[in-house]
Parts: sequence; structure tokens; C-alpha cells
Amino acid sequence: ESRESGRVNGEPGSRQETIYSRTRGSDDRPNLKNRKSPEAIAELLEQRRPKYEAAADRIIATDHRTIDSICEELSRLVLN
Repeated sequence: ESRESGRVNGEPGSRQETIYSRTRGSDDRPNLKNRKSPEAIAELLEQRRPKYEAAADRIIATDHRTIDSICEELSRLVLN
């Protein structure tokens, strides 16, 4: 169902350190609530990777990138 909507997923393209730095101190991500270390996030990413990759038409790496840079790449992917 995700492929039909042209879904682009960013998380599998991110390293656990990036996800950790973006989410530490936040309780807005229920699945990360008990995973408060880069190692725990890496474990979760490995469990989910096959599902993320199966659902995504494209995967965008977001490490060390600005929001504008990510949005520009997303726009190119969606509009082309």
C-alpha cells in the first residue's frame, strides 16, 4: 500500500547516531521510548530495515544534511 502512494522513506538512510541526536529528549516517538542509545536504535533499524525497504520507492540518506537539502532531493524525486 505504501508503494502505491509513492512513499519515500528517510529513516533507513539515516545512521543511528543521527536518529539518536534528533530524538533524544523527546517522547514523541513511542517506539524509541525504551531505546535511548544509538546501539538500541541500531537494533531497531536492523529489525525494521526489510519492511522499510520493501515499502519505499526511494530511500533518502539524511545524515549531515540540512532540512532544505533533504527537501530539495525529495522534490526532485517526487516531481521527476
